[in-house]
Amino acid sequence: MVITGLVVSNGGDAAILDAQVDVLRRALPGLEMAVHDSAPPVARRLYPDLEVHPVLAAVTRPRRRRLRGLVPWLDRRRVLLAARAWRLSPGVAKALLREAEREVVRSLAEADVVAHTGGTTLVETYDLDPKLFELEVASAAGATLVLLPQSLGPFTNRDYMVRLRRLLSTAALVLLRDDRSAEHLTQVGISTQAVEVVPDIVFALAAPSAAGRLRSAEMPARPRVAVSVRDCEIFLRSGDKQRSYEDAVGALVVDLVRRREAAVTFVSTCQGTPEYWADDSAIALRIHQRLPEDVRGSTTVDRTRHDHSGLAAVFGEHDVAVTTRMHAGIIALGAGTPVLPIAYEFKTREVMGQVGLGDHVEDVGEVTDDALVAAFDALLEDLPALRGRLAVGVEALRARAHGLDTLLADRIGSTRG
Repeated sequence: MVITGLVVSNGGDAAILDAQVDVLRRALPGLEMAVHDSAPPVARRLYPDLEVHPVLAAVTRPRRRRLRGLVPWLDRRRVLLAARAWRLSPGVAKALLREAEREVVRSLAEADVVAHTGGTTLVETYDLDPKLFELEVASAAGATLVLLPQSLGPFTNRDYMVRLRRLLSTAALVLLRDDRSAEHLTQVGISTQAVEVVPDIVFALAAPSAAGRLRSAEMPARPRVAVSVRDCEIFLRSGDKQRSYEDAVGALVVDLVRRREAAVTFVSTCQGTPEYWADDSAIALRIHQRLPEDVRGSTTVDRTRHDHSGLAAVFGEHDVAVTTRMHAGIIALGAGTPVLPIAYEFKTREVMGQVGLGDHVEDVGEVTDDALVAAFDALLEDLPALRGRLAVGVEALRARAHGLDTLLADRIGSTRG
């Protein structure tokens, strides 16, 4: 199996990969696995036991920008032809490819199954063309296609719609994390015959003790609060709204320290990896530096990279977490820590609704100083009634995520060559 579309420099995506590898290896004993990542050196460092290649787009980019329209079209036809030829005539296929392309195309062409990683990558906030093309090359080579648990859509680009219809019409399995994503496929005429709505696979990493800890969750007189922040400007499309979001988080921290005598730690899934474009701790540091002096002394900015287990340990030391990164929220819940989620995409509201937090999700574009403080107060007020629902929800999603091995074995086990 090849898993494509990875960005394990992002700690949330790394947690997704950890869970996927665990579930897939239980589903398909003896499975040989390779991954295609946007930053292969980082992926090789973090996953030395996996075969790692670049994503296809990294090795097929045209060299001359003045021929930008013609060269990509020719490259696509050439690479697709090579993929179709690979299994019958590898020599011909290799002759059609540049040296840098050969190993990536070989990886796709010799795979029994090519799976697009779980997460939220098939949304039009990002450029979908290179991701779809990699799946098209895999399909041309005869691989079985699978989409691992993700949120996707909505789709407005006609080219994307046509290509997705073609790809997903032959997919063995399309795993979605929410009903809204399934509706996005139906809205553009994509068959949902292969679709299954399942939990985010990172719930499979939740600790067995999480439900018990959530069930007994209480806020002490001086709570410990973890806060994850991120740069949301790509979603907000406004620097002013990003500043408003940061100011609202800062106002919450001031209130937590002054009114509740809380100790606050800024920590997130995306930090401590210099090769990655995003460093959430830089945003946290910016908020921290704007705090009043008396508040800064009760706050800490954690700038270290943590894998999912390390991050679970950090969240497990706190009484509550305020999370903008969705997987920070999932990992916190998996450690038994209640969460106040801030949503920058629909996925957060959908997934947190499955746990029982639907009424406590704040939209990043609408948070204000007073609103975020009021939302935190409401979470604590509801906690006695909420904690049992959280415990049941997390345990149910954990069990269902673990059960994905059976579904995967049934649907794709027969493709092993």
